[in-house]
Amino acid sequence: MVRSKQEIAARKHLWYLAHRDIDKERKYRESRKYRESHRDEIRSRARVRRVAHREEIKQKARQYYLKYKERARLWRKKHSSKLKEQKHLYYEQHRNEINAKNKEYYLANKKKASARARTYYKSHRDVVKRRSATYQKANQETVRSWLKSYRDAHLPHLRTYGMDAQQYAALLRRQQGVCAICREPNKNGRRLSVDHDHKTGAVRGLLCINCNTALGHLKENPRLLQRALNYLQTHSPGRKTKKR
Repeated sequence: MVRSKQEIAARKHLWYLAHRDIDKERKYRESRKYRESHRDEIRSRARVRRVAHREEIKQKARQYYLKYKERARLWRKKHSSKLKEQKHLYYEQHRNEINAKNKEYYLANKKKASARARTYYKSHRDVVKRRSATYQKANQETVRSWLKSYRDAHLPHLRTYGMDAQQYAALLRRQQGVCAICREPNKNGRRLSVDHDHKTGAVRGLLCINCNTALGHLKENPRLLQRALNYLQTHSPGRKTKKR
């Protein structure tokens, strides 16, 4: 029995419709099995191709992005809460790995990363400040604990003066937690600065930012300090000094 071309094509089409899902599943299983057994080879070929066709791949990706940019923006806006939840969940599951990769990239590209951060901050200053203020307001306890841990770990240039955290704490206790000159703590809540002799390097005490700055402006010269005292006593005779 001779069949016409139309009958043969119709039978092939019917067979394809009947076995389409089965054939797809079989091809998927074979493809997955091949990918699992040749994973390194496939990745190596992909890396070679990316290097050899870098510009072509970038151009195609750019064209695709421009073509579907608006559609992607609308989709992200529609599913923003779901995307944030997924991103947060992924970060929590891979926190150490992500932080390690970011740190490794930053150390390898420090100048590039710093320049990019400065450029972004200059062009988005208001957005960054508003975002930072919103986060700090919503996470006050977290920010306070982080600042405290950071300050404890980075006490002001202690290594420069041959001190450690325990020696700094002991000196602070001896001064009762206040400046050695004005007998007051720092107004802004910062730690007291380490005052040292610039000639010998010996630590003299802990000073607030105002007293430390005043000594620096007067060049740590006792004669200038005495002249300043004489000047105040001469031009402010009725002023009484507080005993501390």
